[in-house]
Amino acid sequence: MFCIFLLPGNNEKRKVFRKAVVFIIDTSGSMQGKPLENVKNAMSAALSDLVQGDYFNIITFNDELRSFSSCLEKVNEKAIENAVEWMNLNFVAQGGTDIMHPLSEAMALLSNSHDALPQIYLVTDGSVDGERNICHTVRTQLMSRGSKSPRVSTFGLGSFCNHYFLRMLASIGKGRYDAAFDTGSIEGRMIQWFQRASSTIVTDISIDAMKHVQEFEVDSEYIPDISAKYPLCVSGRYHGKLPETLMAKGLLADMSEISFELKVQHIKDIPLDKVRYSVLILFLLLFN
Repeated sequence: MFCIFLLPGNNEKRKVFRKAVVFIIDTSGSMQGKPLENVKNAMSAALSDLVQGDYFNIITFNDELRSFSSCLEKVNEKAIENAVEWMNLNFVAQGGTDIMHPLSEAMALLSNSHDALPQIYLVTDGSVDGERNICHTVRTQLMSRGSKSPRVSTFGLGSFCNHYFLRMLASIGKGRYDAAFDTGSIEGRMIQWFQRASSTIVTDISIDAMKHVQEFEVDSEYIPDISAKYPLCVSGRYHGKLPETLMAKGLLADMSEISFELKVQHIKDIPLDKVRYSVLILFLLLFN
């Protein structure tokens, strides 16, 4: 087993990617009251974190779908003000949960992301039917976009939400998953989740390990992007003998390629009642 810790260090010189963001918010009947109110507060904070050069839109869904705009809106003070007013009118809890329709609508909106990093943020408390088909459809749509495919981050509310499905969706979409299991933590955790997923400094990360080992498999579908504010931890399995260092590479916000060295540390003599494997490998990266 291995664990990769990508630790953002002094990143003042690392430019954050411009974003084209579509928020997808569940407004089904089960969101009524405090949950939806806390989501709206977190959304207001997330909108205020967007900067000039970013684009955004908001979709609410239950049995029906509503959009703030018919296209991606350029971030400015008036657009954010209009979006907050729109949320006050349209964040009304009623009806059921249909996730695939708004996901497809978000993909269509992001077909032209204005050369910004396309991102989808899905917030739901629901348990939906056909999760496997939804994951398959999203995977197919993302693969057809290649390197310009949207990142899909997911946030689950409450214990009745299908958190496994949301984890899988975020893994497929190179995004971030998080959750709040009690009403009081929704706003704070959502804000942190958005900040973690939106402050991207390196994308399309790959690790050159196959020429050293027979097998090298990451637990997630893809390695997520690196955030300027939070460490990234990726786990997986390998078979063979690793060298003292490995090389990884990715893309910066100016679309130039960056390469960095991963130092391998072997941790031995771990009691088997503590972990399921006798050896854990750590790769440590510090951006300077």
